[in-house]
Amino acid sequence: MSIDDNSPKKDSLLLHSCQSSFSDKTRSLNEGKIKLLLICGIIFLFVGLTSLSVAIWLITSSECAIEESHDKRQIQQLSLTPSNSSTNQSVNQSEWEHDRKYDIDFERLRNSATVKNVVQSSTRFKRSYALIADLAIDGKKVFNLKTSQEPSCSQTDFETNPFFIIDLGHKRVISSIYLIFPFDYPLRTQCNFKVQVGIDKLEETILCREHLGIPIKPNLLIDCQRPIYGRYLRIELLDIGIERSLSICEVAVLKT
Repeated sequence: MSIDDNSPKKDSLLLHSCQSSFSDKTRSLNEGKIKLLLICGIIFLFVGLTSLSVAIWLITSSECAIEESHDKRQIQQLSLTPSNSSTNQSVNQSEWEHDRKYDIDFERLRNSATVKNVVQSSTRFKRSYALIADLAIDGKKVFNLKTSQEPSCSQTDFETNPFFIIDLGHKRVISSIYLIFPFDYPLRTQCNFKVQVGIDKLEETILCREHLGIPIKPNLLIDCQRPIYGRYLRIELLDIGIERSLSICEVAVLKT
């Protein structure tokens, strides 16, 4: 057989090899594109879910978010406001109106457990007064933070997760607490908080109750999910992305 007779076969084999090679490269290229599209799809899905989660968090937080600088300016302005008798008269009238409107249960406040000590995460000052933690257990029937001439409510500085702790002195059954926030301070500032009970140490706590959202009124009766045997009670504002100030006018651990 001559060399010319084998030429068509060689050409056919060469053409087949080229076509196979081209098909393999095309297949590899298509597989690479598919993998790239899958990776891009996964990335876009992850980014989308993350953005959705952030959006939901922002919407939830915005419902009880506060204008921190505005509140601070208000406090500073009130701190510089001189006292006078007409202001006292209007404040007293306002306090009586609040008592009728919110139906303060003074019997619950009287029928409360003895408190040995209280402490808060920090202390804010109003004029020359320190808004110390003890003001939340002084038993006064004054529940205004900004318009009272003398301090009647405790208040922390603006910070993350401000808290208030009650030491009962010994362990007892804790099932309910009565909590009164300031009447003249935006309730949105006290949204999203939790109440915990410490057994023997503050570091070892059990959740009594979480309150999510803005309180519908300043005086709240909070029932624990179940009675807890403990010594300490901790009230803490949850983190919503901004610094806040915790203010309590009166708090009582109710006897069972």
